[in-house]
Amino acid sequence: MDIIDAIMSRQSIRHYLDKDVDDDIIKELIKAGCQAPSAHNRQPWAFIVTKNKDKMNEIAVNSTYAKFLPTASAAIIVCSHFDPLQQIPALPSPNLHSSQDVAAAAENILMAALDYGLGTCWIGDINDALLRRLFDIPDDYRPMLIIAVGYPDPMHMPPKRKRRPLDEVLHWNKW
Repeated sequence: MDIIDAIMSRQSIRHYLDKDVDDDIIKELIKAGCQAPSAHNRQPWAFIVTKNKDKMNEIAVNSTYAKFLPTASAAIIVCSHFDPLQQIPALPSPNLHSSQDVAAAAENILMAALDYGLGTCWIGDINDALLRRLFDIPDDYRPMLIIAVGYPDPMHMPPKRKRRPLDEVLHWNKW
């Protein structure tokens, strides 16, 4: 799939077929995530993949917007390393770019999934304490988002996304 076509056609998928996504494909998605740019090449990301339906259900029950998660084949918990010892002196706060870096990695995963015929959904509604308990996340890492992954159910495809017109968001040389 052409990159521009992938970007323009990507949708958040919340209905999945009951079909497993092979672990080798998941590894390829994570490899794509690891190719994202990162400030000072720190690569602060870490990824936890689960196919455990009990854990996915517990996340869903404790979430407002992730109720569909147990229907996905897998969930990728995207974490960011926040280490004050790796403070970049020119930045006003520790790890300022870490969340930007992991967001770029997550977007790479979303785009790569399309190439495998997979659907994904970025879930920002996370319960930090719950994810730490379920997945033994170390203190110097922070769960940032979850990506639901699976084969889209063609009977439940979302409508085409509406986007703001370019003339509302694009500014040349000044606001």
